[in-house]
Amino acid sequence: MKQICVRLTTLALLLASPAFAQGGADGYDLMSVKAGLMRGNINTNRPESFSGGAHIVLKASDGTKPEMPIKASTITFTWKDGQTTPAVIKMEGNVDIRHPDAKITAQRADWNLETGDLVFTGNPVMDSPALKGLRAKKISINLNTGAYELEQGEVDEAPLESMDSGSSSSGPALPGELAEADVTDWAGLINTIKAQGQAEGDNPGKQILKQLDEKTRGFLQSVDTPVLVNNKGDILKQINGVIRRPGMFKRAAWESQGITLSDELEALLNVSQQTPEQQARQNRLLLQAAYPDMIKAL
Repeated sequence: MKQICVRLTTLALLLASPAFAQGGADGYDLMSVKAGLMRGNINTNRPESFSGGAHIVLKASDGTKPEMPIKASTITFTWKDGQTTPAVIKMEGNVDIRHPDAKITAQRADWNLETGDLVFTGNPVMDSPALKGLRAKKISINLNTGAYELEQGEVDEAPLESMDSGSSSSGPALPGELAEADVTDWAGLINTIKAQGQAEGDNPGKQILKQLDEKTRGFLQSVDTPVLVNNKGDILKQINGVIRRPGMFKRAAWESQGITLSDELEALLNVSQQTPEQQARQNRLLLQAAYPDMIKAL
C-alpha cells in the first residue's frame, strides 16, 4: 500500500471527510488539521496518523454545530476493510478535547466510532455545565447516548437539581420529607437503589428511579457511590421530590421483597384524593418499610 508523508508547520489542511459522521459526532463533515507530521494513503484518502503535535478542528459545513477542537501529541486512525469511516481513533499525550458539552483533558483517549464510546485515561479531568472539576482514574463516555462511567472518580460540583428542576422538591417542606440526618447509611442506600435498578422484576429501588428524569437516573446509576455521597444534599432534593409526588408505589414491588405494609400505610393507600401531606407521609413510610436499616422511622 502506497503511503504519503507530508510535513506541516503553519499550514492548515482542510479535509472534506466523512470520518466523523458517526460515533457521537453526527453533523461534522469537515476537519481542519495542523500537525508536525501527517501520514496517510493518497489512493484511499485515509489519514493514518498525525504526530509532532496534532490539532484537529471538527466542523459542520452547514454551520449548525459549534466547532470541536481536538489536540494531542499523536493521533492515529484504525480502519476496517470496506468502511469509509475509521473504526478507532487513538489520541496520546496531552489530549485536550473541547466538546460542545464538555472540556476534557487526559494523557490518552480511545474513541470507538462504531459504538460511540470515548475512554480517557492518564489523569483525566472533565468540566461541563453539570459537572465541575470531575477527576477519575478512567472516564468512559458514550457520545451517542450521553451515558458515562467513572472509575475511582470524584467531582467538585454535581448539581443534580439543575438537570431537571421538576424532579426535585420545591415549595415549603412537607411532614415526611427527609433530612440528611434521616438517612443513617447514605452509601448503603445509594448502593441498594443502584443494585435494585439493575435487578430483574419489580422492586422499590426501580420504582424510585422511574420517578426521575432520564438524565438524573443515568447519573445516579453510573457515577461512583463516594462521589454521590459527597453530593448527598442534591440527592436528598431528588428523593424528596419523589416523596411529594404520586406514582412511586406499586404493590408488587414491595411484595417482591417480602415487605409487610403497616395498617397506616394501607389506610393511606386507600385514600382516593390525598392531600400533599398524606402523599408525603405515605411515600416516606414506604421508603422506611423498604429500607428500615437506612432510613429513620417517623
